[in-house]
Amino acid sequence: MKWSALRIGYWPRILLCAALIAQATSSRGEAVSIKVVNKSSLVALPSEPFAATIDEVRAGKELAVKGRVAERTTAGERLTYVVLQIVLAQADGTVLWSGESTFWPGALDWRLLLYSGGPAGDGALLDRVILRDRHLRTVEQSERETLKAKREARQAELKLQRQREATIKAKGWPGDVERAVIDRKVAVGMNREQVRMAWGSPQKVNQTVRASGVSEQWVYSFYSYVYFESDKVTAIQSTR
Repeated sequence: MKWSALRIGYWPRILLCAALIAQATSSRGEAVSIKVVNKSSLVALPSEPFAATIDEVRAGKELAVKGRVAERTTAGERLTYVVLQIVLAQADGTVLWSGESTFWPGALDWRLLLYSGGPAGDGALLDRVILRDRHLRTVEQSERETLKAKREARQAELKLQRQREATIKAKGWPGDVERAVIDRKVAVGMNREQVRMAWGSPQKVNQTVRASGVSEQWVYSFYSYVYFESDKVTAIQSTR
């Protein structure tokens, strides 16, 4: 009798547990689909289009936006990355929440916990998810910026070169000296100003005092030396 009583008490407990599990499972419900409005430069692959769902999770509800991002944008450029603005809105366009996230070509998997009192509420009023570009980066954009920087640097260089030539021509030096200085060449007979205009300031100046006067050796960083007697170049030495 004692054994029979134990068996009778065991099965009701099993049935009660099964009923509780079934009730918990049914309370999760089906995932709710939300419209995705893609106003960004991202392109979804046909095999995995952008989709949004609200699922039950332990902490409440979770909004998940998923899909596969193509390597090229709507403009046909190769995507490096994009900072997306993700907007959650009601049917009348009222914004419930807005935030940003960074994505690369590949999987789009963005999630937000929905709960009463949260920034987007519990999702009851949510009608659509809108994707917009906040900051886009493509391979072609980087290449354009590199070319632009090179053009601007070249234009600045040409401007400085024209200013330098104008300054040299305003000195009224003999034609051969003027041409040499413009071409950044140093020749015997030039004075200190002309050498500075041609090669710039020396790295170091060595002076030698003699009875006949003071001579100088100008040392340049590229192992070239210019020798002066008084204010005239008397010799030029280059190490090869």
